[in-house]
Amino acid sequence: MISSDGVIINGYIDKKYNIPEDSILKIKSDGIFGKKALSIEPGFGDYFDKSNQQYVFNQTQDSYSVDMFLRYLNDLNE
Repeated sequence: MISSDGVIINGYIDKKYNIPEDSILKIKSDGIFGKKALSIEPGFGDYFDKSNQQYVFNQTQDSYSVDMFLRYLNDLNE
């Protein structure tokens, strides 16, 4: 779901995984026309509280695709 604050993603993460609170959630793509996938870049902070029903990532990043890079170069040339 897209909101004014960003993107909200619902999913499942097995409780056996310890994810630090300062981890970064990245949206990655598989090539130029590939599917999107989520990647968690682990941080070094305390782990999320597993008794909570949701993880809230304060830092997110979208991957830069070749298409976005070409658009950027095109804008520079105009």
